[in-house]
Amino acid sequence: FIESKAVEYTVVALVVMYALIVLVQIISTDEHGHSRLSQEQRQIMNGVDLFILALFLVEISAKVYAFGYMLYLTQPLYFADAIVVVLSMSMSIIELVLEDDTLQRF
Repeated sequence: FIESKAVEYTVVALVVMYALIVLVQIISTDEHGHSRLSQEQRQIMNGVDLFILALFLVEISAKVYAFGYMLYLTQPLYFADAIVVVLSMSMSIIELVLEDDTLQRF
């Protein structure tokens, strides 16, 4: 199932959507690193960003389950994919925490 064409096409579509989200975030950032998007737009973008990353984590988990932990991590592309997804998820969560006024107090 995990190697079916439907899953493959879905993952490719998610990668394209995620690339577009990252592109919009980059384009909408000024030279000082501040977003030109409204607070509501940033929240929507962050929500979609985290949702897609969560789907990528589900995909990684399914592949680890299907192929086995060692086989998955010994394949360079799978390993690189996992690193990129985990780092992206971590960076997105850190960005959300830093932007949230209520969390900044802690």
